[in-house]
Amino acid sequence: AAQAEVTTEAMKPAKSIQKVKGGGVLDKLKAHLSGGRFRQLNESLYTSSGWTALETFTQSPELFDVYHEGFRAQASKWPVQPVEVCRDWLRSKPRTWEVADFGCGDAQLAREVKQKVVSLDLVARTPEVTACNIARTPLASASMHVVVFVLALMGTDYGSFLVEAFRVLRESGLLWIAEVRSRLENGKEDVTDAFLNALKKTGFQLMEKNNSNKMF
Repeated sequence: AAQAEVTTEAMKPAKSIQKVKGGGVLDKLKAHLSGGRFRQLNESLYTSSGWTALETFTQSPELFDVYHEGFRAQASKWPVQPVEVCRDWLRSKPRTWEVADFGCGDAQLAREVKQKVVSLDLVARTPEVTACNIARTPLASASMHVVVFVLALMGTDYGSFLVEAFRVLRESGLLWIAEVRSRLENGKEDVTDAFLNALKKTGFQLMEKNNSNKMF
């Protein structure tokens, strides 16, 4: 069976346009509007299927840029980035391993590790990224040593992403997941155990769970 490693983490209108410390009012207004679009896109990604998301971003690839700009602005406030945690983990692993980065964004991970990384996402904004629905990748079965999801389990059918990860992993392959803690540990119910049970039913075995980061 494959193995799994999981790590879990308004502005008032201005009366006049004037320069303020840290940027002008127009810059702040632009950032506010951008944040609103990011939140709308984020909600849409969580409440639609992978195929719907692929169709949306294929038709309007600029939305992919809006989403990732908003995500970077939000995550910049975190003390550590999940992709950096994944990078450091991979740097301790053999250089000969092949890695699949599901939902790679701008393929940062591929640029910062020595392993060969296959970068996959809904839109290919850089040449090294393959555009696809990560529920059905072009990767061969049992071809990867590691599959990575860095805040990428979005969509109503994210279970199909995990099934696809299991398909492409080698016999003793590793699944590495970083997920926003608030998604698993909301105020009403902690669904971490249910999520881990779903992974087990897919065929994975939990090797390590890291709750040291308060964000993911």
